[in-house]
Amino acid sequence: MPERVTKEERIVSLAIEKARSAKKELELSLNDNNRSPEKDDAEVVKVKRPKAEQVKDSELIPKNRKTDGYGLAGQESKY
Repeated sequence: MPERVTKEERIVSLAIEKARSAKKELELSLNDNNRSPEKDDAEVVKVKRPKAEQVKDSELIPKNRKTDGYGLAGQESKY
């Protein structure tokens, strides 16, 4: 038959049990990159970002005069 335990003895045994678990948790956190082994209660929130707008090719080409641009290489103009 199990022995009868007084209230004070039970409190002491619970305190020793909590101290052992705290010591084990501390050892794990120090050896494992200082992370807590307990489950994290933080919520995972997905970030909503706006979609990129589609740009037409005609908007990328600059609207210059016919006399401007790269097609005039080698032409000379008198001032």
